[in-house]
Amino acid sequence: MTRAVVVTIFAVTAVATLAIVGIDSVVRPDTGPFALAATLEEHLLLIGIAAAVVAAGLALGWCTWGARLRLLAVVLVVVGIVRLGDEWYSATPAAATERGGQPLTVLSWNVEVGSKTGQEVADGIRPIDADVVALQELTTVVATVLDSDPELRARYPYRILEPREPAIGMGLLSRYPLVREGYLDLPPVLSAGLLLPDGRRIEVMDVHAYPPVITTVGPVPVALDTTTRDDHLAVIRGLADAAPDGRLVLIAGDLNASPFESGYRILASDGLADAHETAGTGPGFTWRPDPIGSLGLGMLRIDHVLTGATLRPTAVDENCSVRGDHCRLIVDLAVDAPKAGG
Repeated sequence: MTRAVVVTIFAVTAVATLAIVGIDSVVRPDTGPFALAATLEEHLLLIGIAAAVVAAGLALGWCTWGARLRLLAVVLVVVGIVRLGDEWYSATPAAATERGGQPLTVLSWNVEVGSKTGQEVADGIRPIDADVVALQELTTVVATVLDSDPELRARYPYRILEPREPAIGMGLLSRYPLVREGYLDLPPVLSAGLLLPDGRRIEVMDVHAYPPVITTVGPVPVALDTTTRDDHLAVIRGLADAAPDGRLVLIAGDLNASPFESGYRILASDGLADAHETAGTGPGFTWRPDPIGSLGLGMLRIDHVLTGATLRPTAVDENCSVRGDHCRLIVDLAVDAPKAGG
């Protein structure tokens, strides 16, 4: 393969990446190949940047297109910084922590039906010092183990477990009193009021939107249809908007939506902040395909914690050490003190 062919391949890859990201940013499609590309935008941008840099390097001092290829590389780097900057880097956690407020740690985990035993789920919860645990895909077998584990019962005296088969069960464990508000099975949403020591009430929603429909050619995904998933996100948004105080809303769970998809902003907007965007550093990936479920890393960020203005994220972490397709998402919050007279 000649140098000209190699440069052309890398240059075309870079240009295609720029075009895909541009279309997804402007049109924001919810069906088709570009909807699928939106879920992989982070990966595509990194591939495009690398391709542009390689093409420019190979053309250096050799081809008349060198200057244009260097400009293409610069453009892709700038686009990458703009698109990934807020997502991969947060400069505010230290300042947010210094402001004080009651600490509250949340663990959200889709335990994936059939991927682990009830004891493995219990052992996955045990080492994380969370105040509230939100579980998705909770089955009767796993719920029975959690309900009978003496250490977890002592740590979490308040619990609402709604096991369902095969994959719509939900569960909440808490150090603080919980008031059950309801369970919705389409989409799965377990709602409860969490009573703080100062008498205020946080509206907690443990949620699980259904995944998009994937079209494949053989084993290769080629398109996505997010219609049903986005309808579920709209239902969850409606429940959040109906809360008595939108500043004290906490949504945790598996949204099956990456932050670059159009449907994600149904929730992460208008008073609901994404904890990772506020206080996380790095890609924050929480999901991986089953074949690499034991490798200790994620590939997409589809598990999220969203909060109202009174619940300030101060730290975000992902733990992918337990087998299964979802990692554990741990978010530290600071609950602002009530304002005088309010």
